[in-house]
Amino acid sequence: MQFPLRHANLSEGLRAACGAAAMLLLGEWLGNPLFSWAAIGAFLTSLADSAGSNRARLASMGGFALASTLGGMVAASAAGLSVEAGLLAIMACAGAAGFSRIYGAAVGLVLMLAAGVSAIMADAPVVLWPLSQSHVLIYFAGCLWALLLGLTVWRIHPFAPARQAVARAYGTLAELAAIAAANDLDDPAYAVHAAELAAHTRRHARFDLASAHRALEAVAVERTESRRLYENLLVRLARAEVLLDGITVLADLQLTHYQAPRARQRTGRVLAAIARQLQAMQRDMQRGDAIAADDDARIMLRLRQLVARLPSGTGRLLQRVDTPLAHGGDDPARLKQAARAERAQRVGVSAWFHLLSAAARKAALHVRAGSAEWHHAWRCAAAAGATYLIVHLLELPFGYWATMATMLVMQPSISDSWSRSMERAVGSVVGGVLAVAVCLVVHSPLGLALLVFPLTVLTMALRPVSYGLYATFLTPVFVLVADVGGDPAHELANAALRAGNNVIGAMVAVLASYLFWPRRQQEDPQAQLRRMAQLNLDYLAAALVPAMPAGAGGT
Repeated sequence: MQFPLRHANLSEGLRAACGAAAMLLLGEWLGNPLFSWAAIGAFLTSLADSAGSNRARLASMGGFALASTLGGMVAASAAGLSVEAGLLAIMACAGAAGFSRIYGAAVGLVLMLAAGVSAIMADAPVVLWPLSQSHVLIYFAGCLWALLLGLTVWRIHPFAPARQAVARAYGTLAELAAIAAANDLDDPAYAVHAAELAAHTRRHARFDLASAHRALEAVAVERTESRRLYENLLVRLARAEVLLDGITVLADLQLTHYQAPRARQRTGRVLAAIARQLQAMQRDMQRGDAIAADDDARIMLRLRQLVARLPSGTGRLLQRVDTPLAHGGDDPARLKQAARAERAQRVGVSAWFHLLSAAARKAALHVRAGSAEWHHAWRCAAAAGATYLIVHLLELPFGYWATMATMLVMQPSISDSWSRSMERAVGSVVGGVLAVAVCLVVHSPLGLALLVFPLTVLTMALRPVSYGLYATFLTPVFVLVADVGGDPAHELANAALRAGNNVIGAMVAVLASYLFWPRRQQEDPQAQLRRMAQLNLDYLAAALVPAMPAGAGGT
């Protein structure tokens, strides 16, 4: 087993540890053991951070805070009515969280963590007033504290090195275009110097592109899943490579005197405008501005507009190069109209309605097709419901940890659930032993609160490295956070019970993966590729049918 320690994120671990430990110390200072709920909220909110832009982080962390608090209140209210009502509420939360994977791994993680919190809160009655006795509001305050910490004084940018590397590549491209756009090329000595400088700049550009590739490859795999910023960086890097070819052609034409003087002047003005556009892109990426797909499309349209102003002979020569600059370059008016059309964006209520309707259409498509995510939702609901029934029929103390473990272990395929559950089970046992050892040595609530800090650092820092290591340190974190507000006389028994419940939840997840709508990973990639190609061809044929004239099908 290999552990890629280069993916460890110490900054995330320190931020989560500071957030959770601060809530525990505040609770000790106020003499309120319910602040262990605030510590759990701060820790899980840090876990729900999706990285990326501030808007994406606000959506993920703030969405988790609201979803987990409201879901916990609904589950607790339902469980207060009867066990059956609580069972339905837990199954609904788990099923919705499992189905939310259709919107990406980040959304799935946020809602699955929220479903886990609903399982924890289900056995505690909802109290909203007085504030000092409301575990719900104290928990929500802990979530808001972590959100404030993550968006203000302790912002983490996992994509910053990759963003800076791509920005450097665009800066080098702008430098190459600016060299070729110089006005002193009529001087033979300066022309020779400019040609040498352009050759050096091309080498630097290729080196910067290779460095940007390495920076993007260094991003942890879990950060690349369903991250729009990462995808847009990949698109910009791919375009930078083909832009280099196009700018190289134009630079060679400028520096080798193959063009007439008037054509060279016109090409020089176009290259100068391209250099300014690329420099603006470099500044935006260096500042950390959002990289939206529509903004990127407008930039490419602007570059094509500039290329359309090249002399006719130069434009035809550029079209022989496989570069996006040449596509559509023969119609500047159409490009200008398209660029203006791109600026029309939905705002306000219209934008929200459009997003909600698109999400509803996507969900309906998955339901009608009976997709893997749809079956996974039912599997999550059944597994969570089975665990909830087991812990209530057996009257297991702290049984909600088993329900939460089941939700977090469940994966769409059997092989993923098996490996994840084994890591979770082994990690829970080892973590439980570690928690018991700590409780044997430390009996002070203040000492336990201080020990939460290094354990939380290890938990969050090792999460990108190995799920087994993450589960190993996650168990003592939850045990110690809960024991800070508990009875010191029962620390050992509580630690053993929580670890055992984690193992029970992991085992139920494995059994559910085999019994409820099992789905195995396909082992024939060629068959998958053939099926994907056939589906794309069918989609193309269906898309072309409305475009055919009426009566074209029969002659």
